[in-house]
Amino acid sequence: MKRLLLGFAFVIPLSSAFGADAALSASEIRQILPGSTIHWIRHNGGPKSISFHADGSIDAYINPRAHSRWESHRAPGHWTVSDEGRVCVTEEWSLDLGGEHVWCSKLRRDAESGELRPVRRQETTAASEADSTSH
Repeated sequence: MKRLLLGFAFVIPLSSAFGADAALSASEIRQILPGSTIHWIRHNGGPKSISFHADGSIDAYINPRAHSRWESHRAPGHWTVSDEGRVCVTEEWSLDLGGEHVWCSKLRRDAESGELRPVRRQETTAASEADSTSH
């Protein structure tokens, strides 16, 4: 029992000291994001990365999982930051890869790695936007 309590005493201060869940402000994002690349693992296990450029453009890359028959792909796109600190990204994939993909999220720095991470992504696609605006 003492070992378990000591473990909690060690973990809790570290996570709160680094502000693991604290979202970055709009001004922090505008300063940090140009020239940065965000990496994550997609739901199918394959890696994805997005490189953010100072002119507001992006390069999105998806790569296959190990031993997959799929190829790597690149999509252009663009990004913006709202005054509330939400990053919105439009990825312009070819139609055979699902077409345009739009998502928005606040960003945080991972406490352990220091890498940028989405807090919670809200995703949409061109097709779902068209469905929601059609009469």
